Amino acid sequence: MLCYLWYLLTVRNIPANGSKGFAKFLFTNDVIRTVACGGWVYITSSDDHDIHDIAMIVYLLCTIPHVVGTIKTAPQIPKAQQYRKLFAYTFFGALVPMVHFFIQHNVHRIP
Repeated sequence: MLCYLWYLLTVRNIPANGSKGFAKFLFTNDVIRTVACGGWVYITSSDDHDIHDIAMIVYLLCTIPHVVGTIKTAPQIPKAQQYRKLFAYTFFGALVPMVHFFIQHNVHRIP
């Protein structure tokens, strides 16, 4: 529902002669991201390790266009945009040690 509401907000803010292609892409990406999040969270690595990891990777890859699209299509309030960018940088910066520990755990079998 939130993906659809964001789609409606995005389409509403497009000028009359603008393309709705980006809004449709963002909506499709967000639906895939939501399903991947469900697969990552509800299928544990002990249930099905491969599906859990694939869903996690798809979620993280879909997060990139989601964050960029949200920053681009959100109302351009300077303070809000500043916070959106700060949280985006923080999230993507946190991925570096998370990927490191993920590789240590899966490849080198370090608990």
